Amino acid sequence: MGLSVQRRREIERAIVARVINQALHKGYLITINSGGDDDDIRACSDQIVTFMTGDQKPLGSMHFVYGNSGYDVISDYTSNRYMRELVIECNAMIAAYETEAIHAK
Repeated sequence: MGLSVQRRREIERAIVARVINQALHKGYLITINSGGDDDDIRACSDQIVTFMTGDQKPLGSMHFVYGNSGYDVISDYTSNRYMRELVIECNAMIAAYETEAIHAK
């Protein structure tokens, strides 16, 4: 049967929120590009979030894709220590959601 659409969206929001909150906690600035005028997470199928230092030096970006399994919302990211740290800090949460999705099938 799989996860309900509502549950998948909850998982996506939780993971993206965790990444964003971790970045803000580290003092990073973020910009969000949804490819349109509306950068609301609920109004798009994907987003690219760019992370910068407080003085706007680019650190990297993450590509979030919505509508798949939920736990796989992080589709791609810059391969550097800054982005890896953000992903590593979410790995336990992602693994738990992946297990939930597998058992829901």
